[in-house]
Amino acid sequence: MILSLQGWQTPYPDLLLKSVDGIFINRILKKQEAEPVEPDVIDPFFIPLVIKNSVKTTIINGSQPSRLEKYLNGDLVPRTEIGTTF
Repeated sequence: MILSLQGWQTPYPDLLLKSVDGIFINRILKKQEAEPVEPDVIDPFFIPLVIKNSVKTTIINGSQPSRLEKYLNGDLVPRTEIGTTF
């Protein structure tokens, strides 16, 4: 599920809510990803599409509502940011 907040002119990037904290490579949570990788939690075409179109996207655990609430309040939560500028 993508929750787009850009139309509301907020400082938040597009959000991809998953049942995991983000992208893991070798069991390590990637905090940022600017290169195409083949994670098993999202479609393999998603990251190249986001990077090609310069859309900053953040993956957070949507199965824990408190994580989304904390993120929207500006608190740090486990996540992976995808894009070419951070």
